[in-house]
Amino acid sequence: TDTVMLPFFALALYAWLRLTDEASLKWAVICGIAMGGGFLSKYALIYLPISLTLAVLVIPAARIAWRDALIVAISAALVAAPNIWWNISNGGTTVRHIAEDNARIGTAGIDPAQALEFLASQLAVFGPILFASLAAALILLARRKAPAHSGFLLILSATVLCLMTVQAARAGANANWAVTAYIGGTILAVAVLAAKPWLLKASLALHLNIAVLFPLAFVFGDSLRLPNGQLLAQRYVGPVALSTTIAETARAEGLGTIVAERRGVLADLFHTLKDSDLTIRAIPPKGNPKNYYQQTFPLPPDQTGDVLFVTSGNAPCPAATTVTDYQATSGIYRHTPFTFFRVPANCFPSAP
Repeated sequence: TDTVMLPFFALALYAWLRLTDEASLKWAVICGIAMGGGFLSKYALIYLPISLTLAVLVIPAARIAWRDALIVAISAALVAAPNIWWNISNGGTTVRHIAEDNARIGTAGIDPAQALEFLASQLAVFGPILFASLAAALILLARRKAPAHSGFLLILSATVLCLMTVQAARAGANANWAVTAYIGGTILAVAVLAAKPWLLKASLALHLNIAVLFPLAFVFGDSLRLPNGQLLAQRYVGPVALSTTIAETARAEGLGTIVAERRGVLADLFHTLKDSDLTIRAIPPKGNPKNYYQQTFPLPPDQTGDVLFVTSGNAPCPAATTVTDYQATSGIYRHTPFTFFRVPANCFPSAP
């Protein structure tokens, strides 16, 4: 989703910068459409209006005409309206998921080590040379020697980095959650590196090599290993093998319905077995659904007969009988043993 959102984010930022030069109906509409499209791609686009608001409050050069700001807001809202309406119609499902499962509002603690780990991961996300150049831009700004628009762009970058660092300290954060910081950050970093062309070339060479080698590495993802013996592409190796084994077991048991509890397992089952005659269902949720599959494909309350239940936990009820155990020798499930149970469909409580 990042790769879909980022072009929208960049276009919206460019259009806003055009609007700081002169009022323009065209660029205001483009900016709003880009924001709306980015929001439909990934909710992380919300960091842009947050950052822009902060920038407008402290930097006069970042301000645009009131009319243009209103057009931007209306255009963005119209494009984002289908998603907003869907959330309203479905009890704020996605908003609730972000608040409860990602941000863990009200339940998380504080772990400074996680914040430091997150900041260290940004060297890989943005690149060590570019990240150092972004830090140098901050120093130049403090000395009033930074290029034009530096303060504005730094606010766009720093806002996201600060928010995500706090999130990492509270409840953890994936490294890519701060990727929107590097739209403006790239402009700043390259402006600094322009004074040292050899460093800019070194950064480009580093990223070009990674861009070429990464896809090649994943072609051989089931054989290339890190020094600790872990597969380089461990996250992507193993789901298909598990799904195939589940399907073979279901057919051998004469069961036409598969029920699984883990979102990752369900996701691959739906993909790998999309053309099969097997039916895939999620455990009925207790309270709010925890994922798309629980919301859309829960085991119906009127289901009869037995189903094949795949879990990394215990039997769901005394009537369940063990069919087989599954332990992957490599890949994402290497340390996750599964048990396949034959279970009466009424073993699972129906959703309230």
